[in-house]
Amino acid sequence: MSLVANVGEAHVKEPAFIRALMTAICTSAITDIISEDAFNQWEDSSDPAEQAGKGVAKTSVVQFFTWLHEAEEESQEDS
Repeated sequence: MSLVANVGEAHVKEPAFIRALMTAICTSAITDIISEDAFNQWEDSSDPAEQAGKGVAKTSVVQFFTWLHEAEEESQEDS
């Protein structure tokens, strides 16, 4: 997810760009291009290099992370 951090840093003053980027990335998760673990690691990361633009990005995808966490819970219940 360092790509998101690098792009986010370059466009930190462009929230619309970050929202569009995060939408594209979340769509990738739905189609299994990016693993759920990668999203969870990025969400939980406190790496200073990944913080620029992260707040805008996370705000843009609150519904996605809600869906992701609910899907994980359902998967664990089914196991």
